[in-house]
Amino acid sequence: MPGCGRGWTGSTWPPATVPGPSPALQLIADRPGVRAGDLAEAAGRERLAFKTDVRKLKELRLTESLEVGYQVSPAGPGAAGAARLTEGAG
Repeated sequence: MPGCGRGWTGSTWPPATVPGPSPALQLIADRPGVRAGDLAEAAGRERLAFKTDVRKLKELRLTESLEVGYQVSPAGPGAAGAARLTEGAG
């Protein structure tokens, strides 16, 4: 992107390392403790593909496993980000 002062241009914007919004992360925030199969079904996704996305979120420390299901990590997208994601959930 010319003029952004970061050296990114044309095909390199946005940088591949900057994650975008994650439907899986939002679904986990909205429904903590729900099994992956149920979350995948709610998202209209195949369970194994959904679980792959969840593993990627776990690697980024954005989610954590519960005895059943997942939750957004308190240290995940920052305390403020996690609070925004879980606002109104319940």
